[in-house]
Amino acid sequence: MDAGLNLSSESLTLTSVGKILFNGSLDLLIHIQLFLDPVDILALRSTCKHLWDATRSRTVWMNAVRNVSIAQGAFLPSFPLQEMSLDDLEHAALSPRRLWTLISKANAMKPFLTRVFTPRTPQGAEPAVIDGVDLVPGGRFLLTSTKNGGLSLWDIGFNAGTHMKLFPIATLAGSDANISSSVANVGCTPDSSGLYIFMKSRINGHAQVSCYEIYPISEAPNFSQLGTLRARGYLGQTNISKDYFIGVTVHPRTLIIWKYAKQELGVSWDAGNLCNLCVFGDSVITFHEYRFSLWTIPELQPLANGYAPVITQESKLAFAYAVEQEGGPSLGLPNSWVPEHARNQFSIYHDGTPAIALYRVKSIHTNQDPDLPDILPVRSGSVQPSSSLNQDAARLSPLHVTGGGFLQTWEASNHISVDIIVKSTPANPTYSSATSILWRDPRNIEGYGYEFCPVTGRLIVRTEGPGDSEVRIMDFIPPRSFS
Repeated sequence: MDAGLNLSSESLTLTSVGKILFNGSLDLLIHIQLFLDPVDILALRSTCKHLWDATRSRTVWMNAVRNVSIAQGAFLPSFPLQEMSLDDLEHAALSPRRLWTLISKANAMKPFLTRVFTPRTPQGAEPAVIDGVDLVPGGRFLLTSTKNGGLSLWDIGFNAGTHMKLFPIATLAGSDANISSSVANVGCTPDSSGLYIFMKSRINGHAQVSCYEIYPISEAPNFSQLGTLRARGYLGQTNISKDYFIGVTVHPRTLIIWKYAKQELGVSWDAGNLCNLCVFGDSVITFHEYRFSLWTIPELQPLANGYAPVITQESKLAFAYAVEQEGGPSLGLPNSWVPEHARNQFSIYHDGTPAIALYRVKSIHTNQDPDLPDILPVRSGSVQPSSSLNQDAARLSPLHVTGGGFLQTWEASNHISVDIIVKSTPANPTYSSATSILWRDPRNIEGYGYEFCPVTGRLIVRTEGPGDSEVRIMDFIPPRSFS
């Protein structure tokens, strides 16, 4: 009798859920889908005509594109949601998954479309000078820079089926006083509609970082300077968060913290010789040749003529690497664009070792002991690298963390590759990985730079040759009309 009652209760529950799905109002079904992954929305579509109709709502897919953009760390204005067709919205929401499928199936990927970027300037329609390129996450907006500090922002379309605009949507003139200028970092404004662009330069032997703000889809986009940081010596590695710009100078070796939203506050100290650095909330992790150290950002002080005051600061904790390697390990540091909760992982890889060490940064409560740090890096596992990464990798890109795992691009002497690492699940209890070559330089010349967007599958490669340079835009995911 009890068993029969239990079965009846379960049957009634399932029937109630079934009634909601198969007979529920359109508004209710649309609301339910706002919380679903795009693949789950497609699964609903295959059940019956009533759900098929509900899954063809623009509201559902506009929300899906927005959710995917946030989770993947894309710049939200990259996708003109109101102007996109329903098919384009669905395609954009599913593009990251399509890219992972392409990578897992091919040792070398072929782009669907390759275009040579030949921009023009409004003055006389002369070709624009390009010394550096930076692709804004999302793939639609491209920054080009010159060594004298010039900047241009271009709209190259959100996928391979949209046209590039011939002229830049905003420009900033350079200065002959600047030497070796380049874009150090690009971040997002708090309202997610604008960009922070950090331009580093050398002026009279000193480093200078200028922070500019621009809103690309406003009526009249322009570069507005927010503030300037100065530093003695050459500025090397840099990193940003929603609050801080951090960098390290060489000769003298100084770690600098700048709260760029409050332009006149900063601090600096001697952190020793380091290979790289990353900011997590109000803490900084510095990576050295044989260890990595954890620092708490102290109370900031007013800048003095643009320079951050020098203080004495001790690290909270220091951690030895599992393997000692001269020159330090290769690092996969988190992408500054992904949400804060996804920026809590990094990887360490030593040449010749059988595994990449994975770390997770965990928050800890310090109420009872103020001397403790706010975070603690904890080793969370390891994954076997591809043989190509083991042998050829010269530089790892920021670690792109998603719900299903990690994606990372890396460069060798004459090619660019991408690795995906799929997280373990109950059905697959071990990490798995796949590697694919994105681009190979037919000239075998070690003179190129690249930017890759894992949201749209777009690769930008700038090659340098004797007396010339070329920028190519390669799209690996066909637009909806070709799928």
